[in-house]
Amino acid sequence: MTRPHKLLGNLSQKRFLDEFWQQKPLFVKNALPELPTLIEPDELAGFAMNEEIHSRLIVGKELEVEYGPISEERFLTLPENNWCLLVDAMDLWSPKIKKLLNHFDFLPSWRLDDIMVTYSVEGGNVGAHFDHYDVFLIQGLGEKSWKLGGICDEDTELSKHEDLRVIHDFKHEREFIMSTGDMLYLPPRYAHYGITLSESITYSVGFRMPSCSEILSDLAVELNTKSNFPKYISDPRLKPIENKDHISNEYLIQIRARLSEVLDDDELLLEWFARYMTEPKYPESMDVTNEERIATIDLNNSKKAIPTTGEIIKKFKNGRLLEG
Repeated sequence: MTRPHKLLGNLSQKRFLDEFWQQKPLFVKNALPELPTLIEPDELAGFAMNEEIHSRLIVGKELEVEYGPISEERFLTLPENNWCLLVDAMDLWSPKIKKLLNHFDFLPSWRLDDIMVTYSVEGGNVGAHFDHYDVFLIQGLGEKSWKLGGICDEDTELSKHEDLRVIHDFKHEREFIMSTGDMLYLPPRYAHYGITLSESITYSVGFRMPSCSEILSDLAVELNTKSNFPKYISDPRLKPIENKDHISNEYLIQIRARLSEVLDDDELLLEWFARYMTEPKYPESMDVTNEERIATIDLNNSKKAIPTTGEIIKKFKNGRLLEG
């Protein structure tokens, strides 16, 4: 916890988590000084031709988006400058790229989304934008300029682009020039704009946390599978009414009571959340990728845990409870 971590510029894990994680950016020059070539541009293009792998081309100053699979013929007609290729979840397809995750042992493994790999030529970019997740940008081949703005929100004005959430009238506050082995950490909602200075490969290690609406939606599906959870809400004790359109506070009390039953059940919430966060990103490709998402939970001190003389540790893998 207190030992220096090379990826973090010799900050301790504790200091990074206390001062930077989800708070402010961190740029580390030469974070991975011996970073090898993990993938060649032609090899990445080959993955982008695979219909099972999610990829995009972003071309020209108008940032025209083309979704994969990308044909070999299309690659041959691309201009000399101003385009980039983005390939998602390359940690599932390349053992060399997956090894990058060894540098992130200070974060919960179940928070990982994927490692996206971007190949770009001079001028290539995806526009100024912001994300709702934590990301570590690691520069492989070449050089890239990263301009950082302020924190964005739902009111941040966006340009009228059909496919990309490009910030309108982006103004940067600082700039970093990244070369091989450099790392830039960006918390959620920080405006950033990466412009390629020379032929480049960037590894984006993203850590996802679902939105509140995603959580509520999936939890509702989970509750519907529980035989001991009431599927319907009954009327409270009704009284004579003066206004037939009025919703009384008694209904609110009834609804809140049902929701409280869920929110007060640590065991139910922990098991659901472990299943949810370990769901495979691409279940249709698991036979090929051998994707593994794992989380463990400790129910020893949770409310409504089954009394036992032993420990209640449960392990989940790819959305399922592992027995034994």
